[in-house]
Amino acid sequence: MHDLVTSFYAKNYKAIKVEFLALQSDQNLKEQLPKKTNLLFAPSSLQTSRLSAQKAPSSVVGHLPSSLQRLQPTPILLDSNLIEVNAPLVQKTQTSSLDSWSDIEDFALKAKAYVTQPVIFAGKRPETLLDILTAMTESLSGPSACLEASDKIKEFFQPENGKSPIPQEIASLITSLSQSPQDPLYASIYMLRRFYQLKLIKAEVFNMTEKDLLVFMQTGSAALAFLPLSSHRKASPKDMETWQSLPRACGNDGTSVPYYPSARKDSNRNLTASFLSVFPMSSKKDIDDLLDFLLEDFAQENLCRSTGLVPASKSCNSPDVQSSDARWWFAVTGTPILSLSQSAFMTDSDREMFAHELIKFIKN
Repeated sequence: MHDLVTSFYAKNYKAIKVEFLALQSDQNLKEQLPKKTNLLFAPSSLQTSRLSAQKAPSSVVGHLPSSLQRLQPTPILLDSNLIEVNAPLVQKTQTSSLDSWSDIEDFALKAKAYVTQPVIFAGKRPETLLDILTAMTESLSGPSACLEASDKIKEFFQPENGKSPIPQEIASLITSLSQSPQDPLYASIYMLRRFYQLKLIKAEVFNMTEKDLLVFMQTGSAALAFLPLSSHRKASPKDMETWQSLPRACGNDGTSVPYYPSARKDSNRNLTASFLSVFPMSSKKDIDDLLDFLLEDFAQENLCRSTGLVPASKSCNSPDVQSSDARWWFAVTGTPILSLSQSAFMTDSDREMFAHELIKFIKN
């Protein structure tokens, strides 16, 4: 990103200063920015939604597929949530379909005879657990359930009295979000609890780091892995040769089954994602020109290769099948939605407290 921005200005305008800041989640974001900030690149989140940023011009937004054009702020890269499958185990268990949650459960149950960990994810990282919860909620209950849960969690963690909640209050919140079929997190938390009770998800998974996850995948010691594309990228292609994302499992061509299966039609899906977005803090021609440049094919292909993430552009080439499949699914489904990990919490501490109580709830 730094090289693209500086080279653009060196070629078209005068040289500029590009700074990388380590922003603190428990401090006001706007107060941390230098006063003369013209453009901010940052993940979309509850924090960044409070910025007084300008809208990107229509000429810039036009580079995006229609499903992404409605997003505000404008994304330039996306990170998708994956379910990856141990392909040799699919053959060993004679699994012919992974098109539904019932298929996934049946496969994981059969796989228990071959691996120590049927279902794995980096459960020690609160963001990962909440990303999985959101993706499952969207697939089982729809995007409106995700938005309802996000609104209720936001309201809970930002009380008028300003007091921090205690664990028992957070536990009560989780119960209220999942107590009956009408509650937004009922189906997703029920599924996680069921997988835990069936020993498809084991207790140690909730202490698993990203590094642990990749070791289990590299050694073929798990059947299914829930992870973001950005984590997949941290392993070598050779180590991941035996793993397939759900759209390509069981001989599928990448276009028949989304990453998290659902009974709803693909056109009614709104897949979850994380976004690296642009926040124009001033209306200047050079900023508009830069945004246009960053969403053109050359820059998008460069960013995609260097980060391993999914291009936002509708026309640029993708460097590999993972990026290509993800972009295709984001284009043919509805506007993607932000995970609860980013949409519902202002601070790391709030997110960590919620994830801690969620794990306890799943285990009980």
